[in-house]
Amino acid sequence: MSGIQQEDDLLGRLNLDLWQKVVKKAKPWKAHGPDGLQSFWWKVFSSANAVLYQLILHHITSGEALPQKWITEGRIVLLYKSGPRSVPANYRPIACRNTCYKLLTGFIAAYLDQYVKERQIMPSEQIALQKDVWGCQHAHILDQIMIADAQYQRKRPISVAWIDYTKAFDSVPHSYIKWLLVVMQVPNLIRKLVINIMNMWRVRYEVKGPSGKIERSSYLKIKSGVLQGDSFSPLLFCLAIAPISYAINKTGGGYVMATRKPKGKKIMQTSLSHIFYMDDLKLYANSKQSLDKQKEAVASISRDMNMQLNAKKCAVAHFIPKKLQHEVLVGTHSTKDRNLGFPLLEGAELYKYLGMEQKIGIKESEAWDRVEELCYKKAHQLWNFDLNFRQKVNSFNSAVLPALTYVMSCVAKGSGKYSSVLKRGKRIDVKFRKILTKHKARYKSCCAGRIYLPVDKGGYGLRSVRDSFEESTIYSWAYLCTKAALRSSLNLFVSMVNRGKRCLVRDALGILKSYKIKVVVYKTHSTVILDEVEYIDAKSLARQVVSLMRTANINRRYECWQELTRAGRVLRSTSGIDLTDSFLWFKEGKLSAIAVRNVLAAQEGCLLTIVHPAFKNNNGDKSCRACKKTTETIEHVISSCTKWLSNLYIDRDDSVPRNVHYKLCQLHGLPNGHYTQKVDPVLENDSTKLYWNEPVQTKAIIRHNKPDIIVFDKIKRTALIIEIAVSWFTGISRQKAIKENRYCVNGNREDDLALPYPWGDNLQREMQTAGWKVSFLPIIIGAIGEVLSELKPSMMTMLGLTKEQTEYCIERMQRSAVLGTSRIIKNHLALQG
Repeated sequence: MSGIQQEDDLLGRLNLDLWQKVVKKAKPWKAHGPDGLQSFWWKVFSSANAVLYQLILHHITSGEALPQKWITEGRIVLLYKSGPRSVPANYRPIACRNTCYKLLTGFIAAYLDQYVKERQIMPSEQIALQKDVWGCQHAHILDQIMIADAQYQRKRPISVAWIDYTKAFDSVPHSYIKWLLVVMQVPNLIRKLVINIMNMWRVRYEVKGPSGKIERSSYLKIKSGVLQGDSFSPLLFCLAIAPISYAINKTGGGYVMATRKPKGKKIMQTSLSHIFYMDDLKLYANSKQSLDKQKEAVASISRDMNMQLNAKKCAVAHFIPKKLQHEVLVGTHSTKDRNLGFPLLEGAELYKYLGMEQKIGIKESEAWDRVEELCYKKAHQLWNFDLNFRQKVNSFNSAVLPALTYVMSCVAKGSGKYSSVLKRGKRIDVKFRKILTKHKARYKSCCAGRIYLPVDKGGYGLRSVRDSFEESTIYSWAYLCTKAALRSSLNLFVSMVNRGKRCLVRDALGILKSYKIKVVVYKTHSTVILDEVEYIDAKSLARQVVSLMRTANINRRYECWQELTRAGRVLRSTSGIDLTDSFLWFKEGKLSAIAVRNVLAAQEGCLLTIVHPAFKNNNGDKSCRACKKTTETIEHVISSCTKWLSNLYIDRDDSVPRNVHYKLCQLHGLPNGHYTQKVDPVLENDSTKLYWNEPVQTKAIIRHNKPDIIVFDKIKRTALIIEIAVSWFTGISRQKAIKENRYCVNGNREDDLALPYPWGDNLQREMQTAGWKVSFLPIIIGAIGEVLSELKPSMMTMLGLTKEQTEYCIERMQRSAVLGTSRIIKNHLALQG
């Protein structure tokens, strides 16, 4: 490091732009430190973070220590994992730092990151913290390409070792870190501030006892190690262990991979002696002797840095081609490495490296079995939690599925056929659907494809495991094709494709072909052409391809749902239903999973009514179990059974208008009570009078003179009649026409449903005669939340609501209707059929 260039423009680098990037990057709602303040407030109050910026600059330029000790304090929360609670090893420590401290160290880390990159101090073998490098995927691609080259391409020996440290972050001495900053020629002002911060590090431990009470230790001073919990600690630690990489490279003997042109001429060689991902270290050597030298170098320099190897969790493995086994002896009779006591992987023994089981190469099936079992357990727990439906779906997508997709993303040179992996994904999807059925989130006869449709299409919004496998493969392929550092890996994979071997490139090409997506890959430039657009960024390329795949899957599933005789009825409706706004309630999902299951089963025709083919009825009677008057169809149960006409139907029909009444009270400054309280028939202030189920006195006798809501504007002399109803989706348009005829055409046609009505006395004309400018707004909500396409613009115009307010109001009405429908279904099916 003697040739490192010194910094000559420190304050020019520590500018306001860099500070704003640090503030913007901070996660707003991450767990806070002892100060109890989250980053959101530093982001919102720009004047506060501007003062903090000036304060930090002052302490950097003046060399003064931080004014308050509490700034560098932290809390370490111990999260219980499993086993006896009295054993400290059964807890996972999570470090939480003060947000002002994290902004301070984030600012220093942003500067040091630039400083390190410009001077190329960080070894290239350290995969972590590199910009635009997908750490674990990059490491696994390099790892598998080396093993594939040795086992299948070159047929050469390779020896590997996995190195594990005991409490690596906590072992690095502060004296060593201070020396390292001097050797790196970090500017004196920065170095002095970092040392002051390290000298002030204090933490206290927190743990929640069985009773729920939080117990806290006294503050403890950190005398050794790198205190975690911010963006600075990983950078500081990686710099601290950088000398290990230099020592390994000095030993030589790393494995060398070569790729060839079709004519046999070598075009590039890639030598790899080790991969670091933070403190996870894997060594690669061309022989056992070379591996021994690497291990000795690691052990020696680790001792000098006071970092202790955990020999029990280290391991070694060797691969010798059959043709060389009589020439090379590796001492496979011993289960221990003779130099450092590292276990030698034998038989069925495996090592878990970056979340994947390995021997020499990756052991895909073992990883799948472990992760599947874990995901099934998590899924059962999640769907059994007391959460609303949307929370459960979002939690599944964010907490269960990533474990499976991670395994897929780490497989660059898989075994078997890729179609078998997709079959596994399909089988897991089936298992998850059974879990949903077990926990009453769906009926097993409901449309399976609907589960994986997005919510704006009326789907559950659950992500398919099989689809996620394909998408994960595409992301890995896009990274491989656009990463210049992996060109040699790409060349080897292409040669494997030409020989008919399974690899990441072949898997991705098969996916692209199945979706009829054509791409051109330029290996020498790490560029991909898709739809005449050039892509050099992995994320942009992957997102575009995945977008095309998702569109195709959505269209396919939507068409399959639409074609189903019973389940697709609502999609085939020609009565002007808005199929986007009709599922606003489902998008929010603020209902129990059981309520969602009931109403969606009703919409799809899956409820076990008496007329359902699966219903066992020995006497052949198809009449309603409740009223005995007509055939028990789903439509009859939900909207026209006389058993529920005077109770559950009224409760549902009254709960829906309350949402509109509440919003009108907000708009006009009227008092609005809690939903458990009875609504006042008349509310009034200086400008507005609001009627709720209140009859209007008229000169002529009119039977239909008590609409749900009337809004009187005293100043403008306008009146808005609002009539709200709940109907089965096939009758929404007719119900709207009936309401218009009753209040705007003839208000005395009590039981006559024949449309149109003959002209006669009506409420609208009588109110106009009294001097009011009257308009009429019919709001018809489907029993499962369906609405007509003209409802939203009508509400926006007549009620004076914004688009967001209107959608919120519609969603609340739909939610009330759906809850009422679910209650009707549960009460009806509880009767003896």
